[in-house]
Order: sequence, then C-alpha cells, then structure tokens
Amino acid sequence: MDAEVLAPAAAVRRRLPRPPALRRLVTTVWTHDLPPRATAVRVLPDAAIDVVVGGGRIRIAGPDTSAVVERFPAGGWVVGFQLRPGAAAALLGVPASALRDERVDLEDLWGAAAGELVDAADEGDGPAAVAAAVEERLAGRAAAAPDGDPLAEPLLRRLAVGGPAGALADELGLGERQLRRRAGAAFGYGPKVLSRVLRFAAAVERLRAAPEVPLAALAAEAGYADQAHLTHETRDLSGLTPAQLRAALARSMSVLDKTPAA
Repeated sequence: MDAEVLAPAAAVRRRLPRPPALRRLVTTVWTHDLPPRATAVRVLPDAAIDVVVGGGRIRIAGPDTSAVVERFPAGGWVVGFQLRPGAAAALLGVPASALRDERVDLEDLWGAAAGELVDAADEGDGPAAVAAAVEERLAGRAAAAPDGDPLAEPLLRRLAVGGPAGALADELGLGERQLRRRAGAAFGYGPKVLSRVLRFAAAVERLRAAPEVPLAALAAEAGYADQAHLTHETRDLSGLTPAQLRAALARSMSVLDKTPAA
C-alpha cells in the first residue's frame, strides 16, 4: 500500500535548538510528532545524511537516490540530527558513499561505543528530552572528531544555483576524478547526481510552497529543460508524478524531505 494512503493525518514538524557543541558537524536538529495511527512515510532524496532517533533506536539515514518508504509506530515521534555536508566521515567514521541508499543502525558503525547513545534514546518522556540526552552524548563524540571536508559546502552552494562543478575544481586545482571522489565521500553522490538531487529538492520545495504554480513554470524555475523533463525526474526520484507529489505534500507527513522548513 502506498505511503500516502497510510498517512493522511497531519503531523507536527519543527526544528529544535541546535547546541553550540554540535554546530561544527550538525546543521539542523528536527523532530516530527507522528499521527495517532500507523504511519508510512515516503522519504524523498535530499542530499542529506541524518542521525535518526525514535522507537528506542538510532539509525543513520544515508543519502538516497530515490524515495524510500519508512514505517513508524502510531502516535510516536522521530528526532533527527542532520549532518553538515562533508561531516559523515568525521562523525560516523565512514564516507557518505558507504551509506548511500542505506538505513544503518548506529551500533553497526560504532560497535559498543554506540551503547551510550542508544540508551539515551530511551530516556525522557518526549522528543525534546530524548534529543537533549542524545545531544549531550553526541557532543562528546563531535568534540573529538576532525572537521569535515572543506570542499563540501562550496560545492553544494555552487551546484544548488546551477553552477558548474568543474569551475570549482579548477579554482581548487583538482582534477575531475579527484572532485568526483571527494564529492562521493562527502555526499554519497558524484557531482552530476548531486546536482540532479539538489534540483529535485528545489522543485519539491517549490511544489510545497506554491502549489498553485503551473508545472511548466515550476519546471523552468527549478532548472529543468521543460515540463516533460520535470515529470521524468520526479517519477524517477519520488515514484510519483508531479501532480501526485504535489497532492501528497499537502498531506504533511505522507511525504517527507526530512528537514522541516525554518
């Protein structure tokens, strides 16, 4: 059964304060309160890696190349820590490419060292309390971690506005192969796939923010060649047509790009 059928009810989506100790490696702390009945959510690719806490588990949601249907318990909540671009290797100990299209338990990456964080996932009586408990323990790990790849954020900004990755590589004195390797380690994608996912994420945000905009106009605004190009990419990356995706986005938690708007 499609995720949209299982999750028609609205959910509360919000950001939590990001503690200073995590800001070097974490961009956003978010939480979603789930509807009071069983919920399936179509998670869209968004070029991000999240440490996801919920149901007494901590998992890593790797960078996706297509939508993933996640199932959550009724009436629960999920807390996420979205990593700064290029921070996966520094904080998790593996490159983003090792997490591509994966959902991985933290214990599989950290072994026994993950136990303290997993125990924290069961503490408190709500998402804010659990987020605070996990933050405290994650901050210790972050303090000992090196910085992420300094190329990652400039590359992300360049590709997000449709700029050529090659020009940035030339500025930094990198060859095409070096750029592709570093992009894969930082994001789980090479520059071409990263650009594709970022363009799709921009289209999703536009569909959510301005549902009345004609699809042909939206395709042009998001950098697609035409509406047919938008339709093809949307089907490939979300499993839905643009019209279906727009309707699903209106149903709150039935479709999720992980991080709520500010």
